[in-house]
Amino acid sequence: MIKSLSISLALIALMLLGGSCKHDPPTGPKTKCDTCTLPCDTCHKPCDTCNTNHSNDTSSHDFTWTQSTLSAEQSLTGCWVFGPSNIYAVGGGIWKFDGSTWKNISPMSSRGYSLDGLLSGHTLFAFGENDYWLTDGGLVYHFNGLIAQRYDTPVGFLHSSWGTSSSNMYSVGDGGTILHFDGTSWTKMQSGTTKNLSSIWGNSATDIWATGYNPTTAESALVHFDGSGWTNIDPRTLNPSIGVGGHSLDCIWTCDSAGHKFTIASGTLAFRETDNNPWRSDSGLIPNKLSDHSFIGLASLRGNTANDIFAAGDGGLIVHWNGRSWYRYESLYDPNNTFYITNALAVDQNTCCVVGGKNGQAWIAIGQRK
Repeated sequence: MIKSLSISLALIALMLLGGSCKHDPPTGPKTKCDTCTLPCDTCHKPCDTCNTNHSNDTSSHDFTWTQSTLSAEQSLTGCWVFGPSNIYAVGGGIWKFDGSTWKNISPMSSRGYSLDGLLSGHTLFAFGENDYWLTDGGLVYHFNGLIAQRYDTPVGFLHSSWGTSSSNMYSVGDGGTILHFDGTSWTKMQSGTTKNLSSIWGNSATDIWATGYNPTTAESALVHFDGSGWTNIDPRTLNPSIGVGGHSLDCIWTCDSAGHKFTIASGTLAFRETDNNPWRSDSGLIPNKLSDHSFIGLASLRGNTANDIFAAGDGGLIVHWNGRSWYRYESLYDPNNTFYITNALAVDQNTCCVVGGKNGQAWIAIGQRK
């Protein structure tokens, strides 16, 4: 659903002052930031000392997109890209794209019944085709190549999972719920918050982030795990614009790009930081603002490196960050269609998949980098 959240001119000015550190194209004699003196995205040095000997992880916006629908589903809520001709999506069942067609490959549950028609609302996190996790509500499934093991988790309504292996999984949900699976049993962890957590991602077993918000107050939630415990962080201490005016955080993605840790979190606005430097607002850079000064919420974030990131939202909004700018793919964009929703995206190198629903049918957009 397209979020219509008003914002004052003063707030816009504040966010633009905290704007992103943009790089000149790496074709000149010196690659430096042209708008600020904050550290660059992928180096520790001040902007004016970054040079052509330091990689910017830049990539192209040049993707070709194809769209398709699945009449057997009303919506898709999860996806994963294993390769350009090997993409999975979750609706009522599990669907696989082989490069030309989508086929239902719903597995059998460990309790002896097919999962076809039972997975609506589930998200997908995968290590491989024979090792993936499905998360929604109080039910979590793990497919091990033969069957989907069903786990009735001890507490909480869950939304998303992430892990370093299937013996070290974390799931987040409502009321600040965080559960850990060690390969045998589930344990509830102390998150330090009672706000709903909707998204989780990490760089390692000792560097994990989760985000969400309070649906009543719209206050953002941000928690971090360092390997020993979770710390509840007031997002406003990272950037005073986070969570202001109802712009709640909803999704998060993080990576270790060329040895530099990078984190980006978003709702209607996006904020990012590198190597524990100040969180910067991308307000005014991401083209998700409508003519009435409201914003299209970003429902999902995924990427390859710090300078190769996708974000997606309702109305066919798909945008890409290449280290210098955010770019919107106009061929997919129709913000006036209220029956055009985005639920998830996945990226693997030169292939991006975005899924949701459009006009009553499951909708899929696949982008290939040229």
